[in-house]
Amino acid sequence: NLGQSVGIDFEFNVDFCWYPVESQRLLFYASNFGAQEAYADALARRHFTKGQGSGNIETVIDAAAEVGLDRQDVVEFLVNSDEYYDDVWQSYQDTVGKHNIHSIPFFIFNGPNKDGGIFGKHGPGSGEHIVRGSGNVKQFLHVFERIQSEMILNGDLY
Repeated sequence: NLGQSVGIDFEFNVDFCWYPVESQRLLFYASNFGAQEAYADALARRHFTKGQGSGNIETVIDAAAEVGLDRQDVVEFLVNSDEYYDDVWQSYQDTVGKHNIHSIPFFIFNGPNKDGGIFGKHGPGSGEHIVRGSGNVKQFLHVFERIQSEMILNGDLY
């Protein structure tokens, strides 16, 4: 209900991928074109509201094309390159170490002032909102309310 109250209709029946490496590689790739944030938004929108899993290669390609990345270049990058593969796995390892993760799930939410979180120009520790373990409704609600407040203060949400 909270999502619907701000115009987000979450789709909970979506395929889940523990390590969506290809979508993360493309996040690094998109940063070369200044499209990192737009790609992340497009991918998240497809995953959370359209039921298109972020681990699905077609979803990844469609999200990239949606934000203006050349579809054929993206396919070429994903199929014929392993560029950023090690960076993705290193970022997973760095995140686990930095946040001392010993339980899953582990949620990192980026509000409007976070500039891409661990993949942004400030790197890990750029002020993410975190819920450790499975959390409870109050913990998640608190995080969403904090992000909503930040968005209102920034003029991003009215």
